Amino acid sequence: MKEQIRQINVKVMDLEEEIQRLHKEKQEILKKDYQYLVGKCLKVGDEMYDLITSLYSVEENDVYTEIKYECIRVEIDMKRHGFEIDSRCYSSIMLTEIPYSTIPRKMFEDKFNECVKLIRDYGKSI
Repeated sequence: MKEQIRQINVKVMDLEEEIQRLHKEKQEILKKDYQYLVGKCLKVGDEMYDLITSLYSVEENDVYTEIKYECIRVEIDMKRHGFEIDSRCYSSIMLTEIPYSTIPRKMFEDKFNECVKLIRDYGKSI
């Protein structure tokens, strides 16, 4: 009886390892499928802009596809006098939102330069 249980446990562990391997394989395939998004620029908030630098996960099911990515984020909030550039930001977006959120690279670069200027000017004022 104990031997049967041990054998079943071994089989369960083998199956769990196989499932994990298959999940990793699926992730690699999905990341390759959406690799074209690397380098895209997105407007993700009122004054928040992302430049996707890499993908770290893609969650896909029958209802939606969520892309999780690493990016350079530029945030300018003139109401709170807040501005920052985060070069290692993590974020996510639904695949269906990408066509509506994509902006030209030039627009991202302009916002980036604007933010650098605001930071520089703020530094001079202290």
